[in-house]
Amino acid sequence: MRFYLLLIVAVVGISSCATSGVDLDPGGPFTREELERRVAQLERRAERRPNDADTWYALGNAYFDGDAFNEARQAYRRVVELDESRADAWSNLGLTHRIQGNFMNAVSAYETALQLEPDDAVTLRNLSILMQDLGHLEASTGPLQRLLQLDPSDASIRNELAHVFVLVGRYDDALHIWEDGGDALPTEIHHDIARATALLRTGRLDEAGAVLVNAEARDSSHPMLPPARADYYRRMGEFEAAWREVDRCQRRGIPLDPDFVALLRAETDNRTGAIR
Repeated sequence: MRFYLLLIVAVVGISSCATSGVDLDPGGPFTREELERRVAQLERRAERRPNDADTWYALGNAYFDGDAFNEARQAYRRVVELDESRADAWSNLGLTHRIQGNFMNAVSAYETALQLEPDDAVTLRNLSILMQDLGHLEASTGPLQRLLQLDPSDASIRNELAHVFVLVGRYDDALHIWEDGGDALPTEIHHDIARATALLRTGRLDEAGAVLVNAEARDSSHPMLPPARADYYRRMGEFEAAWREVDRCQRRGIPLDPDFVALLRAETDNRTGAIR
């Protein structure tokens, strides 16, 4: 099995060995006592078969299930020492590194796993999460794009990829991803507001206004709404309304880009309504 970040997901089966008395892929979940017995059995098997990659992989999974991440990492490392082609072990090795805060080692392990199995959804997802956690948003788009290619019907990946495109300023790409989805348009309000932002930044003001109206109807207290409305009103030349949204942000402690406030002040003073 391979592991999602904090979620265990069975992806590939490991053949069991009937003569050993230990099922190498028994499923689960286990009670604490069952897990302790399983670890002890696999440790004895590993002592007898120190060059059996399947045993070390099963032991790594058992350690992981018990939150023994140091031991899990060592077991997965042993697997890839014995068989460098084990993408499943590289993937789980990456996750143990990530959990322990060894982020660059995690990236390296994930990338090795993807060299061996480029379309493994678990590894692609974990790599995208890690890159976003590290603040490398642009780097997270590659795995997300591949996931969407593998399953174009996955609305959650479609929305996440489009939202990340908005965050990195790739507004046309974001709108393309959403529009390609047909009925798979944003279902979460923060994705709706991100879509409105993309529409604003590409000059599609009327569409952006409609999206913001719908978002407000869903949750008028959402903290992303006032900044988005302030930008909408500024671009429409409705400066008084824009300033009301700025005041709302300040009262609620919602951060605003200082450059936006300075631009709004300059445009208000000049009454030009210029669009940046």
